[in-house]
Amino acid sequence: MRIWWQSSVTLGIDPTWQPYQEALAKHVQGVARAGTEVEVHGVKVGDVLLERSNYVKYLNEGQIIDNAITAEREGYDAFCVGCTLDTGLLRVKEVVDIPVAFLSECCFHLACILGGKFSLLAYNKNVLLDLTEKIKQYGLEQQFVPCDRFNLSITDLPKGFSNPAPIVDAVKQASLRAIEQGAGILIPSCNILNMVLVNCGCRQIDGVSILDTAGALVKMTELMVDLKQIGISRSKAGFYTSLSKQELERVRKVYGIK
Repeated sequence: MRIWWQSSVTLGIDPTWQPYQEALAKHVQGVARAGTEVEVHGVKVGDVLLERSNYVKYLNEGQIIDNAITAEREGYDAFCVGCTLDTGLLRVKEVVDIPVAFLSECCFHLACILGGKFSLLAYNKNVLLDLTEKIKQYGLEQQFVPCDRFNLSITDLPKGFSNPAPIVDAVKQASLRAIEQGAGILIPSCNILNMVLVNCGCRQIDGVSILDTAGALVKMTELMVDLKQIGISRSKAGFYTSLSKQELERVRKVYGIK
C-alpha cells in the first residue's frame, strides 16, 4: 500500500520545517503496518498567515487539490492531509476516486469513540476559533469540551523539537479546564504540535490521553483502503457528488490546468 501524506507547509523547501519533516517521516512510517509505504509531501509555496487568513488558505488549497490528483494519477492507494485545517476536504473528495483522509475529520470522530468527549490543545486563538468551527461543521459540538489556549505562532512550534519543555508546560496549563470539565481525550490543534509531544514522550496529562494525530491518520487511511477492497467506499452522491474523470479533465483544460 502506498499512501501520499500531504502537509500544508513547505516541507523540503523552508528549513524552518526540517525538524518536523524528519520526525514526521520517521513516525508515520514507524506506525504503518508492514507493506505500507507512507511518503511525506509538502506544498511548493506557503505562508505562515495560513493560520489566520482565509485567502492564504484558498491559495494553499489549490496546491493540495492538485497533489491529490497527482497522487491518483501516479498510482497511490490513498491520499491523506495531515493538517488540522482539513484544507480542501470537499474538493479533494470530489475530484479523486482513491480513499482520502483528513486529520481533523478523522481524529475528531475517533476521539468520540475513544474518549466520549474531547477537547483541543490549542496553541493560539486563531487556530482555536478555526477548529471550533470545524467541530460544528462535523456535528460534534455535544462531544466538545471548551478549552483554554496558549499563545504561540506556527513557527514557534518547531523549536519544540530541540527544547520541548516550554511547549509541554504551556500544553499542561492550557488543558486544565478541559480536563476538569470531563474531557476524555485531548487533540493537538496542529500536527507539528502533535509531533513535538510525540517526540518528547508527552502522551497524557493527568491521566487523560493525548491523541497522536499523525499515527491515527495513518491507521485511518489504511482502514479506508481496506474498506474499499471489501466494497465499502466513499459515497459519490448527495454531499459528496463527484465529477467524472471526463468532466474533471475538461474543466481543468478550460482553466488551463494540467
